[in-house]
Amino acid sequence: MVFIVLLICGLLMATSAQTSEGTRLRTEASTLPDIVKERSDQGRKLEESVAEQRRTVEELQRRSGSDEADEAQKFADALAAEARAAELTGEGVTVTLDDAPRESMNLPGVSVNDLVIHQQDLEGVMNALWAGGAKGMSVQGQRIVATSSVQCVGNTLRVSSQVYSPPYVIEAVGDPDALRQALSDSPAVQVYQQYAERLGLGWKVETGTLTLDAYEGAFDLSQAKVKQ
Repeated sequence: MVFIVLLICGLLMATSAQTSEGTRLRTEASTLPDIVKERSDQGRKLEESVAEQRRTVEELQRRSGSDEADEAQKFADALAAEARAAELTGEGVTVTLDDAPRESMNLPGVSVNDLVIHQQDLEGVMNALWAGGAKGMSVQGQRIVATSSVQCVGNTLRVSSQVYSPPYVIEAVGDPDALRQALSDSPAVQVYQQYAERLGLGWKVETGTLTLDAYEGAFDLSQAKVKQ
């Protein structure tokens, strides 16, 4: 029982979103489409690994006895909620970002990098929403947890193991007024809005009832085995 609880703790002990690679705002260069394909292939391999890890955990639960496994699962469910990984429904905001129209290239001093959504644009919005008290968040429908990453791949974005093209949709459950205020107060969001006003980058904030799917991926568990 103790081993199973500790194992699932390792899977679920997450409290906030993290990002990987890249720190410069709106300066990433476009890359070839085959990079997107490579990232997608990596994502499929990761999903296969996740499925294998889940089967290992289920087998460990079965071998530990049904009563102990049930108790461990209840404990894991509680941890999942604390880790912002469980399914969540409530009031919140939806923020949509989109590339600028090609016509904006005719403006003086404008480069192609100014016209596309970058990793740091999403990071700025996400950080503001966490600061505003978001209870849970998703990007492109992908639930954001401590092991999630948002990374530029040319003029597309990779969220965890999946690659997406704009528009990009961020959903956050929490007090809508507090979340909107946090967006307004964020220096990073203010910079983005200046670009949006000048170049026509997409920016839309909507309020409503949201349902965020439970996180189904792995929490960096590389292997699991029965303690002898």
